[in-house]
Amino acid sequence: MTENNDDKANSSSDEEMDTGTNSMEAAALARKKRLLEMKSRLHGIEMKEEDYKEEEEATKKSKTEEPSFRSYHPVSEALGNVADDKPKLDVVEEVIASHLEDAKNVKPVETVDLSTLAPKKIDWDLKRDIEKKLQ
Repeated sequence: MTENNDDKANSSSDEEMDTGTNSMEAAALARKKRLLEMKSRLHGIEMKEEDYKEEEEATKKSKTEEPSFRSYHPVSEALGNVADDKPKLDVVEEVIASHLEDAKNVKPVETVDLSTLAPKKIDWDLKRDIEKKLQ
């Protein structure tokens, strides 16, 4: 008799789980329909559920086609094409060497105009204006 009660309790909890998942699935389908409607309004094209599935599959395929190994190199070559190109670490030295070569080729200016180098006084324009009035 106790076994029958336990079976009834288990079956009722299973039914509750099924209805819970059914309501969740129904909510997911309703949300998917709303999203499709919003997408169709946004793009001005009537979107169907088949279009949504194709886009989803395309994005999944593109993500899984080639693994990207950014922080480590795989042990097996079968996992994907591994770039063996090591980055150049002496790039800065090459840039500095090119700057030094350019500096050697520059000829110094032979004549320097002192008026361009000498800073002007703060009141230089005031003196110019007053000289006209004094004369």
